[in-house]
Amino acid sequence: DQDMHRPVPAGMDLDSVLCLKTERGVRNDFTVLHEGEFYQILDKTVGKKVVVEERTDGKKCLRWQGCRIAFKKLPEPPVKVQKPRFSFSRLAAFASSIVVLGLWSKERFQYWGLVFWTLFKRPRLFPTAITMTIYGYHFRKVFHC
Repeated sequence: DQDMHRPVPAGMDLDSVLCLKTERGVRNDFTVLHEGEFYQILDKTVGKKVVVEERTDGKKCLRWQGCRIAFKKLPEPPVKVQKPRFSFSRLAAFASSIVVLGLWSKERFQYWGLVFWTLFKRPRLFPTAITMTIYGYHFRKVFHC
């Protein structure tokens, strides 16, 4: 009995040949969704698509234009951050809050303290802070506090 197998050519990655390959889209936050699991791409890629290789030993590999790219499995789905949208009604509400809460109300010092603290310490929360001050004003008016 003679072995009829040919030797593997030099430079050929047999694991890369004998695997299941699936093309996946890269999201804007450089994550890839494959079979319900999210993978974060750590390398800088330009492409919109990557190939996920499922190896025979259970390992996964991501490739872009034939090159392996570094990635890590995320324990949970990435959180989507929504940018606040500009609208004239929000601008009008903010201007109204400046006049009513910042100039006329007896709580004007707390209002300005919150406005400046939020602007300098937590600027991303500024729209929420203004919204909450307006909610508080309406609550006091409705319940006569």
